[in-house]
Amino acid sequence: VSPESDADAHFTALAVSEDGMALSIERAEFAAAQQNEIWEVVGSKGTLHLQMLATGERELTYDDGSNPAEGIVTKTLWKGSDGGGTPWVIDDFARAIREDRQPMTPLEHALILAQLTDGIYESARTGDAVRIG
Repeated sequence: VSPESDADAHFTALAVSEDGMALSIERAEFAAAQQNEIWEVVGSKGTLHLQMLATGERELTYDDGSNPAEGIVTKTLWKGSDGGGTPWVIDDFARAIREDRQPMTPLEHALILAQLTDGIYESARTGDAVRIG
């Protein structure tokens, strides 16, 4: 872990669920690569793309590959300038406390990501697959 960071400079991980779904995770904070802060959910029939830290107008797109005759068709699912990034998450959390409501990302969802991250580190430490949850 770099002294300027809260995470590893670069790691990749593969998580496989009991039903066979695979989740590939890569984080490259200090990699020699063009900056690309994007969430991608890649499936056998399509891929969702959302820029994490985009400023101004943001776009959620879906590459639909469900029809082999059409090939990959990119569809815009949402476009706008509201929401996103750390300031938005913190603001939503503070408003949830003031308004006595659940934040848009409830604690249970955040804990799933924490468990996944803990599992990645445990697997790296032991060299073995780790059961999560």
